[in-house]
Amino acid sequence: MNEFIKVPELSGKEKAAILLTELGSFNTGKVFSLLSEKEIEKLLAAVASLRKVTMQDEIRVLTEVNEFGVKKGIAKPIRSDAEIRAEMNEQILNGKDKNKDLRDFINQNPDTIANALRDWMREE
Repeated sequence: MNEFIKVPELSGKEKAAILLTELGSFNTGKVFSLLSEKEIEKLLAAVASLRKVTMQDEIRVLTEVNEFGVKKGIAKPIRSDAEIRAEMNEQILNGKDKNKDLRDFINQNPDTIANALRDWMREE
């Protein structure tokens, strides 16, 4: 009998740290400009203490951010795997930057990303 793998709940600090690592270095300056020094210090400490992150953890965090964006009317719902693959194939064929949409979203909505990070850091 197969059993499902149980994924431990992520703390707010872990979610914030995962989101920050997913953002990478691009546009974090804009997000950081909206956070206090204390919030930035807490966030960087959370990144430094982050345990091994699984793909499931990354997906859960990005899904939660996407759902937040959809509710705020600033993001589109997550699409099916087939739709994503088709779009990625089109991007590769056309030489389009796969991360452009994410960078554009962060560029246009750094306050949303900052608010998500801030809210998660307060969960503790």
